[in-house]
Amino acid sequence: MITLNGTWQMNCKGEDSWQEGQVPGTVYTDLLRNGQMKDPYVGENEDEVRDLSYNDYTYRRTFEVEEKTLQNTKNVLVCEGLDTLADVYLNGTHMGSCENMHRTYRFDVTELLKAGTNEIVVELHSPLKYMEEQYEKRPLWGVSSTVPGYQHIRKAHCMFGWDWGPKLPDLGIWRSVYIEEIQNGRIESVYLRQKLSGNEACLTVEVENEIFTEAEGMRVVCIVTAPDGSVAAEKTAEAEKKQSISISIPNPKFWWPNGYGEQNLYRVSVELRMGDTMISKQEMNCGFRDFRIAREKDRWGESFCFCINGKKIFARGANYIPEDSILGKCSKERTRQLLTDCKTSNYNCIRVWGGGHYPDTYFYDLCDELGLVVWEDFMFACAVYDLTDELEANLAAEAKDNILRLRNHPSLGLWCGNNEMEGAWLYWGIPQDEKLRQDYTTMFERLIPQWVRTYDPDRFYWPSSPSAGGGFIDPCGENSGDTHYWDVWHGKKPFEDVETKYFRFFSEYGFEGIPSRKTLREVIAPDQFNLASPEMEKHQKCIDNGPGNVTLMFYLLKRYLHPQNFDATIYTTQCLQADFLEMAIRHLRSHKERCAGSTYWQVNDTYPTISWATIDYYGRWKGAQYVVKRSYAPQGAYVEADEWGKAELYVYSEALKPEKLTYRLALMEQGQEPVREACGEFTLEPLSSAKAVEWQLPELDQFRRRDCYLHYEIAKDGIVIDSGNRLLEMPKAFRFRDPKLETKVEEKNGKIQITVTAQEFARRVGLELKEADVIFSDNFFDLLPGESRVITVEEVRSAEHIDVKTVEEELIVWSNYQIGRE
Repeated sequence: MITLNGTWQMNCKGEDSWQEGQVPGTVYTDLLRNGQMKDPYVGENEDEVRDLSYNDYTYRRTFEVEEKTLQNTKNVLVCEGLDTLADVYLNGTHMGSCENMHRTYRFDVTELLKAGTNEIVVELHSPLKYMEEQYEKRPLWGVSSTVPGYQHIRKAHCMFGWDWGPKLPDLGIWRSVYIEEIQNGRIESVYLRQKLSGNEACLTVEVENEIFTEAEGMRVVCIVTAPDGSVAAEKTAEAEKKQSISISIPNPKFWWPNGYGEQNLYRVSVELRMGDTMISKQEMNCGFRDFRIAREKDRWGESFCFCINGKKIFARGANYIPEDSILGKCSKERTRQLLTDCKTSNYNCIRVWGGGHYPDTYFYDLCDELGLVVWEDFMFACAVYDLTDELEANLAAEAKDNILRLRNHPSLGLWCGNNEMEGAWLYWGIPQDEKLRQDYTTMFERLIPQWVRTYDPDRFYWPSSPSAGGGFIDPCGENSGDTHYWDVWHGKKPFEDVETKYFRFFSEYGFEGIPSRKTLREVIAPDQFNLASPEMEKHQKCIDNGPGNVTLMFYLLKRYLHPQNFDATIYTTQCLQADFLEMAIRHLRSHKERCAGSTYWQVNDTYPTISWATIDYYGRWKGAQYVVKRSYAPQGAYVEADEWGKAELYVYSEALKPEKLTYRLALMEQGQEPVREACGEFTLEPLSSAKAVEWQLPELDQFRRRDCYLHYEIAKDGIVIDSGNRLLEMPKAFRFRDPKLETKVEEKNGKIQITVTAQEFARRVGLELKEADVIFSDNFFDLLPGESRVITVEEVRSAEHIDVKTVEEELIVWSNYQIGRE
């Protein structure tokens, strides 16, 4: 292989001067690096930077080729990612035009390469000009927060704006470019198929080869390496253009999602050999597991449940979007940190949302390693598409490229046709053009499932999210399939409305929270620290149903006192986000016999902004991320209380064996002994939820209710493993007393420990350091009167060293008591 990654030259069409560019990379990253562009994330620079995408750009470089390369049977120029409209030239010859950032393009350059110096040129054309021209010819419906016409180009839709992202349609050579050298033959594709029976796994390795010679002795060698590094099996067969090689693996070690067992990964190496010479090789992860979606009729309708190795699990995760609006800033290290945070937060799955791009292969490698089941959308979202013959051919190539690239990952759970498009036809006021509606059915209920059956027949396909299975039959219903729920937020319904819903799989829902002041000050001027300032409003992209900040304040004033300063506003919105996610997750998990999954919107950001993300652009955890971590813990409890005074304590568990637990439910009144209390013990069945106790609360007038709350906890072997509190009134009406929080910072066992003690009931105790970035063992927690909590600094992310003195000087502590007070 001859890599063409590295330093190139680039310029804007019409300019004489050239500047340095980096491949893989993008125009924006190169212009930023060279000081030729403002940072689009800062202030109100976005619009000025976006207009740079009306230009065309050229990238070029020379590279050396040795004489022996010309003796190869074939040499192929491989472009793994061109974003998006591009013409490719080699030594002055036009190799072809590209029009899809989601595809890999291959060009035969055998006759064009020469010994010595060669030149490659990539001309990139303006996506904005193209879209405007196409939209003028054929206007199509799309969401209003974007540049119109994004569905006319196979480019990540969110690059044209979304209700959490900027309009920054960058362009560039965003993935690797190289010359593939082929001598006699190459492995074109490998598909691993498995059958598990008793104590044996039968692995079928389906291989497709390109063979350019009839020479004898060409063989395919399959080597399976066990998780401990030993060779588990090896098999050799005479090479054919298409072949299946069966390998038996006795006593296989299973791959499990996070929280259920080990992520045992085998490594499969497939080599094409000619004599003793290896001429082509592919390597991939293999995890032995039986994964299916259980769709079974029951008294509520039809289930939609992840079933892994015979166990029906509760899916715990979030939606994932591109990690940066400027793709050249993405890296494996950033992705590893984000996905590790997901695992730390007790996720067992992640949904790749259809309005972005198919992630790099390392994303799926990391999901294999960390035990995160991937719900993979095809890249279509919130739009209407005009299916032409040209588009169908383009999509067929896109689907093949990505299915073949991703299908062997044990973490890949299912393919999904699109995001929110089936339901949009019914509920979003799309003009009912019958041709376009039929195009939808053709694309997502005939063509894409056909391509999945062809290239990945063992994987589950789902036509849309949300959906009940296709055919425009109740795609947003509660009794089958998966559901997106935005009555809280866009619909402005009270948080408690979610407790009346029993979604079979809750694949989208969420609530916004303002990120840390440390994040805001990276992009917002100090004099703009006000929700209504131009720079803050520029970083609030939710414009549907009124500005997002208006929705934030609607809920804030409905539930909390008005904050007296900007820092208190940040904290309060993070409390709101935490409150809703905790309520939704714990409610669903309390009814596991009916509800089987939760992937909230969203875990990450594409740039620094106010959004639904629980981890912001710089990787800082909002308060909600800690609350999600607790709510997604293997065992937990939740108390539901209605307006008629009925209180129910539920307990849930993802343990694979019965759990013997004790519970306590208490009606607490500030300054008093518990008004009422119930304690007991029970055995909770594996992978289940159950109601532990049901109460009718005593009658309390509205003034006394303002001093009362329900406290619940569950314990195992005498150790409390989960606890929580539920107010009987909105937090703004609750008569919080000054908790007189005290903190003590010390170093123990090599870790910084912070002991927080409350004299009175304290809700949502939030810890933050002014400058240093750390991950705490816990945060946004409650304390009962007289209770102490020991919090450790688990990870330091922004400083080489942090000590007791640093924490003492920088520590900020919040509680609900402070809201509305200076």
